[in-house]
Amino acid sequence: MWKLFGGLTSQSGYSPVDEQIKVLKEGTRFSTEEIRSMLKYATVSSMADSNVGGNLVMLKTSFRQYCDEQNIGNARIQERLWDVFDADGNGELTMSELLQKMSVLLRGTLDDLIGFFFDIYDLDGDNSIDRRELAKVFSELYTCTLPEADDRCASETSTSSSSSTSRRSASVMPLSDEQVEALHDFFVHSDTNKDGRLSREEFAEGVRALAQQRSRPPGRCLTLYNVWVFFLCSWFEMGTSFSLPAMGALATRMKFRFDLSETQLGSLVGLYYLGACIGPVCGGIVMDRKGPGFTICGANIIVLLGTILQASAPNYGTLAIARIIIGFGGLITPFCTLEVLLLLFPNDFMLIAGLRNTVQSASGFLTFIILPSIANAVAKEGEGNYDDGTSLSLWFIAMLAVVSLISNVIVLRWYLPKTSPNANLALGQKLRALALAVTPKDPSTWAKWKLPLSFYLSTYGTQVFYFAPFAFTAFSVRLYQEKFGLSEELAELMSGILNVMGGLTGPFFGPMSDWLGNRALLLAAFNVPAVIGFAMLGSTSVTPWVATVLFALQYGFGDTVAYPCIRLMVGAHRAGVGYGIFGIFGNFFAAITPVFAGMIVDGDDGLNRMCWYWSALMMAAVVIWVMVHFMMGADSPLELPEKDIVEASDSNVAFAALLALDPERSKSLKRRHSRAAASTTSAPAHNNTEQSQPPHSVTLYAHDGRRTGQLTWV
Repeated sequence: MWKLFGGLTSQSGYSPVDEQIKVLKEGTRFSTEEIRSMLKYATVSSMADSNVGGNLVMLKTSFRQYCDEQNIGNARIQERLWDVFDADGNGELTMSELLQKMSVLLRGTLDDLIGFFFDIYDLDGDNSIDRRELAKVFSELYTCTLPEADDRCASETSTSSSSSTSRRSASVMPLSDEQVEALHDFFVHSDTNKDGRLSREEFAEGVRALAQQRSRPPGRCLTLYNVWVFFLCSWFEMGTSFSLPAMGALATRMKFRFDLSETQLGSLVGLYYLGACIGPVCGGIVMDRKGPGFTICGANIIVLLGTILQASAPNYGTLAIARIIIGFGGLITPFCTLEVLLLLFPNDFMLIAGLRNTVQSASGFLTFIILPSIANAVAKEGEGNYDDGTSLSLWFIAMLAVVSLISNVIVLRWYLPKTSPNANLALGQKLRALALAVTPKDPSTWAKWKLPLSFYLSTYGTQVFYFAPFAFTAFSVRLYQEKFGLSEELAELMSGILNVMGGLTGPFFGPMSDWLGNRALLLAAFNVPAVIGFAMLGSTSVTPWVATVLFALQYGFGDTVAYPCIRLMVGAHRAGVGYGIFGIFGNFFAAITPVFAGMIVDGDDGLNRMCWYWSALMMAAVVIWVMVHFMMGADSPLELPEKDIVEASDSNVAFAALLALDPERSKSLKRRHSRAAASTTSAPAHNNTEQSQPPHSVTLYAHDGRRTGQLTWV
């Protein structure tokens, strides 16, 4: 990539003015900063009619070379892509033309993509597609999706990269009989006026029907099917949800059982996040390769092993190891759960994300009710003798981890949308990789991990939303007892009810953020209540219920909105990388903050000073999110309302390219077409023009002359 766009580098000193960027931005869905970065890798045209300041272009030789590197080795497809991109046919692809097409491939709707692929199929440019064009282009597009075709094209082009003969030697793979039949029925069904050609409108309607049948859009949430699927998904994080606040819910018992100081108790929370610094990196890499369903199953296996070790730990050292293991797998589950929910409920994602927050927050609340209740029910008589009860509470968490794993397997096996990466999604991935070629990239292997400074700042800002309901709860029970005179049961209840109160706000806050946009500013604003709440706990004797409500507002908005903001900042194509980097930096902060809090509590006037410590951390997050807003820009996906954010999916590319043709759908359409034909057999001949035409056949040949298939219309 670096060598292809070397015509305009930082050495040239070229800096596009704002007016040029504004013109280039028109007709695209890219932000100003994205376009500015893309222009760094363009080439200055030497044409006489260049615009003042240089006409930025991409040369055809560079375009072909990059297609080869992206395994789009079929010369005819390369030529069609170039013809569609080069709208004015002058042999040079201007940045305006390039950015508009890139916007379609990366940020286009299904309708945008349909128009793009209609132009690819329309070989003769007459604004219609006949049978020969459909068959020819489809067979070559399908060839691009096969890994064996990639290897063959790569070997053929590597022998003579500059030879057009070599490039054109890549053969077309034969279509199966089922594909031929499905292609035939698509044409017959879409050709509504029976003139033997597909207009732009007919082609679009046919593709939409294909997408609707295969993708099974979920519609609104309140259907029996969706409620059942969400119920299964709600168990994904249950083992993690009980494990994380367990040290707070069982704080007194854990101190007696393992003879822990406040610093050691805080370190158990910190060790959880220490494991979480590493886990999301591994989980993010796996998710980008294998998908979220497979990844979350592996993560819950790790959580299960950690909870078993935690329940059977004989001493502090073993318990510390168990907390690291749980943290390793536990912080993979949240972002994988969100990605699974996005696949299952794309039309209502933020509402579903809010409901997910409600469920997980309720489980956090129940942690402070159920775990102490279990421990109290079986604890032996005698002051401080909590051994048996604590063990059973920890084994209960292990049982929930088993349930989480079972629910993962059920959803992965029967409910998660299944796609064929070779046949359906590969072309979409390749074309979008081609589109990403114009984004700034470094030749280093680590280029994918290089993200803007604003993202690294946001890792702290995101993690802060989990301090009050999780890290702080390791000390809140003692604070509420000693300073505010609450009983142990009421103190535990207050620490837990913070979670459920925050969760109840999630279904409201999620859609609200989609409607308003400006998410960074909203995240800054919702940290202010936590600043005030901790300041009140440290400086006044006002009932802690007021602070609890303020913490709930902060947590409810942050847990619903902050996590999805990660993929908005880095893009869907490297969401796993974004989650992984967040795991390193965000959880590093989460690991060290409770340790320092424990050290403060062990000192003089420790409880009050600890509250001011948490308040200062919250205030830092307010400043950081304001900085992120200005660094990202008001026109970035992070700050735009949901209706203005469009991201092309690989599946939509596949549908628009007709690569999702299904033999089962072909049979259904054939039966429907047969019934329609039978119903018109008694009609006059002039009303049955399609039947009166002679059989029409299209024979498909590879470039080496080998016959690869035949399409026949009758």
